[in-house]
Amino acid sequence: MDVSRRKLATFVVMLTALPNVGTAFAQNGEVVDIIVRENLSYVGNTGRVDVAGLVITQGDLKIEADKGSASRLDTERSEWRLEGNVRISVRSVRIAGDEAEFSLRDNRLEHFELRGGPATFEDLEPHRAGQARGAAERVTYDVNDEVIGLRGEAEGAVGQNIVVGCDLLYDIGEKTFRSGSSECDRPFQIRIVPSEDAGTEEP
Repeated sequence: MDVSRRKLATFVVMLTALPNVGTAFAQNGEVVDIIVRENLSYVGNTGRVDVAGLVITQGDLKIEADKGSASRLDTERSEWRLEGNVRISVRSVRIAGDEAEFSLRDNRLEHFELRGGPATFEDLEPHRAGQARGAAERVTYDVNDEVIGLRGEAEGAVGQNIVVGCDLLYDIGEKTFRSGSSECDRPFQIRIVPSEDAGTEEP
């Protein structure tokens, strides 16, 4: 099946988690909405789908990309690859990259890996130390643990203070950075940047 822009401006697929032994719906029952704004190619005998102008939502999680493909339309198990202006938003967090991969398992969107030059994230929620942000070659996002990983050459910041290393983890709930499990030999570096108001207080 091919749906072109001329035939349909917006194509919507809704994948619903069905109950399994009475408990799956309560635990993982949020609908996965897939909105295709431009082109859709669906191969029925294999289940593979290629799309352009893609928006995927589940609960407060939203994923957007210029184009994407999936091994099959199945909430139990499917592999997705996105390309072009990939954006993930969940509550106050925004993650962006050039391309991304993620899996849909047991009715949930759980783990994402984005790549870019660089891939970035920002947490817009106000915090006493300032808003958090980061950039790395690869950025991962674990939905269950609410942890963002900055993999490879990475830089993170909270307010004006900067942490540089090769593997950083940002805990969304705690609003904190910590070192990851990388085995690279590069030490972590913390840069404490004076605020613009430093030294301007009246005597």
